[in-house]
Amino acid sequence: MITEQIPATEYSFWLGIMRDHARFILDNLAPAERDFIEEAKKLLGEYERMLQQLGNFRLPEIE
Repeated sequence: MITEQIPATEYSFWLGIMRDHARFILDNLAPAERDFIEEAKKLLGEYERMLQQLGNFRLPEIE
């Protein structure tokens, strides 16, 4: 499976980039943009959740 071939560090890098973008968007929305604020909060939470899961990920031992 191709996802097994991609190092966890690369996933971590790109998830961190996406999390930072979501945070930037959230920080720069006007208070009146409530729908966009909620969506940005959801995305930020998802990226943080995925980074947390990736931090708990362990590759299987190769014998």
